[in-house]
Amino acid sequence: MDTDSTKQTVELPSYTQSQFDGEKSPCDLIMKGGITSGVVYPYAITELAKDHHLKNIGGTSAEAIAAGIAASAEYNRAGGGFIRLSEIPDDVGKRLLSLFQPFPRYRGVYQTFLATLGSKSMFEKVRAAVVTGLKEHLFTALIGALTAVLLVLDLIFTGWSWPVAVIALVIGPVLAVLIGVAVNLFKGLPTTLFGVCSGLKQSGYGEQGLTEWLSKKIEEIAGRMGRRAT
Repeated sequence: MDTDSTKQTVELPSYTQSQFDGEKSPCDLIMKGGITSGVVYPYAITELAKDHHLKNIGGTSAEAIAAGIAASAEYNRAGGGFIRLSEIPDDVGKRLLSLFQPFPRYRGVYQTFLATLGSKSMFEKVRAAVVTGLKEHLFTALIGALTAVLLVLDLIFTGWSWPVAVIALVIGPVLAVLIGVAVNLFKGLPTTLFGVCSGLKQSGYGEQGLTEWLSKKIEEIAGRMGRRAT
């Protein structure tokens, strides 16, 4: 069966300012938490705004952010707030990973975690984690490899078989990385209030962090960019 024939193209909605002008009936809006819901909510909110004036807006977890953005859109309804709100999913899709910027000391752990995401088999996830972990913690892996070499030489000269020596040589770098990561996390996480990403821009990244991007985006949607807050 040709799987390409089953694919469907989803046309995203587009809006005009006239859809949000005029009198609207009031509507309260409460959104439940869930990271993936953040992709759907901007369109859902925009659709509601065509027929309703958003009065009381709230949300839990990630959707508290969506509530703040919805409030800024309602604040600037006449100035295109909901048009800008509907553009968020496309904007986020282009920069999502760059918005989450780990502290430099946790960059290797973060990249290793990202390598395991996606529709992969368990074997592929483990392999990706090992390869990325060794790459991101190269210095620690080299120390583990050197230690393993010394151990292998000792095993060979004391009569151990080659297979045991080879296994030790393979496990050494991986074990060294695991120990290094564990020590880093247990010692470092309390100093960052158990957070890996602060939300602010970190060294090595060209774009703003999530918190800074959200702050700017809320101001843009509210039509307050370049205006002194009162």
